[in-house]
Amino acid sequence: MTNRNRVMLIVWWWKYGGLEEAWDEWTVAGYPEGHKLIRMDEPRSAAGTALIRSCVEDHLENSDVFIFLHRNHGYNQQAIEEILSGLSDHQRHISQLKCFLFGEGNDDLYIAKQPRALLGTKGTFRANMHLPNHHGNLIDAVANPATHQLKREHFDFVWKVYSHAFKAKVFELKEDLLTAFVDFSNMDLIPSGELYRYIRLPENRLLFLRLLSFTGRMRKGSDLERELIQWESREKRSLFFDDFSTNLKTTYGELEGRIYKNLVEAIKTHIFSVQGEADLPSIRGQFESLLSVMSEATYI
Repeated sequence: MTNRNRVMLIVWWWKYGGLEEAWDEWTVAGYPEGHKLIRMDEPRSAAGTALIRSCVEDHLENSDVFIFLHRNHGYNQQAIEEILSGLSDHQRHISQLKCFLFGEGNDDLYIAKQPRALLGTKGTFRANMHLPNHHGNLIDAVANPATHQLKREHFDFVWKVYSHAFKAKVFELKEDLLTAFVDFSNMDLIPSGELYRYIRLPENRLLFLRLLSFTGRMRKGSDLERELIQWESREKRSLFFDDFSTNLKTTYGELEGRIYKNLVEAIKTHIFSVQGEADLPSIRGQFESLLSVMSEATYI
């Protein structure tokens, strides 16, 4: 852990949980007051974007900041671009900022998914769960409601998970892709269209949808997007990459963005195209190049 403070800003249904102002702050038991969670319940709008940016600007000088935007509040990839582009004056600190999309109860923010997480039910920090070897069913992330203080272990868990979330998701995609194409691994050049035909097989449907999201080829509101949402509900994990590419281009740096762009082109050329011979080692190499320049750990 660095000497910088850690700040989470979460846009969610907090008004159901008692949020009366535009935002409020919750500190963390056992840490200095600079470590905090900011609650905000602002649907996507110009005013909401400005409020988020203003709040981030107040903290970015001395803090690492994670922004979590609820999809059902209208936030999407374009909203991330609008928020991050407005922080260009803080370029020397922009690498200390990450912005995530979440929703549908499938992310590691939710206590229902991870008992050590933060988001409970109806805009609260608590949820009922049936856990073995646990006395009682209520999981509560609050240490002291009167002073707006959260339990340290819940705050730490979410921070650690999301510190490496983007890299872990890229690594898992790479591994799943190479596993699916293992029958082609000893072939230097693969006949034209072969990988595309293989990725379109029913048993590879989820991998195909994840690749569409990773390469930016999944249109907002499309049937394909709705299908991937259904897969997320069944798999109980985050599968979209719509927040990843914007963060990579904005907060990671030019090198990471350039390697990602090259990888996307390699996937389009060698997997999604039916023209020309496919080069699987090239795709593997591009994935490994991207992972090598992402500074965070792959897993906690």
